[in-house]
Amino acid sequence: MSKISNIHDKLHTLVGNALSDYKELPDPYELDSNPDLYMKHGFGISVNGGDNDERSTTCHRYIRRSFIIKLVRKITTTKLNKTSLKSLQKELLEDQELVNAAIRDDITLTGEVMELDYVSDGGINYIDTGRNKYFAFETTVEVLYSIQD
Repeated sequence: MSKISNIHDKLHTLVGNALSDYKELPDPYELDSNPDLYMKHGFGISVNGGDNDERSTTCHRYIRRSFIIKLVRKITTTKLNKTSLKSLQKELLEDQELVNAAIRDDITLTGEVMELDYVSDGGINYIDTGRNKYFAFETTVEVLYSIQD
């Protein structure tokens, strides 16, 4: 298996271990296309673009690639119940912090990447599938790794 495949697998494991009550989404690219069973407490990781880091040695090239970690929680209350809505939002924020801590403290990717960094997040977003409503949180992380030429 290639280095990028190993990195992808280890990121899935890292997030899955940090959020043991979450189910991995079948489709991390179109959140609203996933079955409700997965969206109640769901996570997915989508692969974003990669760039040549412009560092090179005689036998290695360095790639900087980003991944988007997506967390989803089903809204189980009405719009008028402000206390419950705030609680759901805070739970999602806490879950995102667990992922950030797992990334910050990670040692499983040590042999695969030179850097693993939090880049940004998109805040809490609202998804209405027509069937149900959800809060979603997306965090972008970036890895720097080398490949042999």
